Amino acid sequence: WGDFGKEMNSFDLPTGIDIDSSGGIYLADSENNRVLYFMGFVDK
Repeated sequence: WGDFGKEMNSFDLPTGIDIDSSGGIYLADSENNRVLYFMGFVDK
C-alpha cells in the first residue's frame, strides 16, 4: 500500500471510499478504472 501505479497493491487517483456493515472497505480507483474491496472483520 502507499504506491501509485497499475498493480493490484497500488492506487492511481483514489477518489472515493465506503465501508459496508461488515467493515469491508470499497475504494474507487479512478485512473485504474476499478473498485477495490478489502474484507473487513466484525468482532461480536
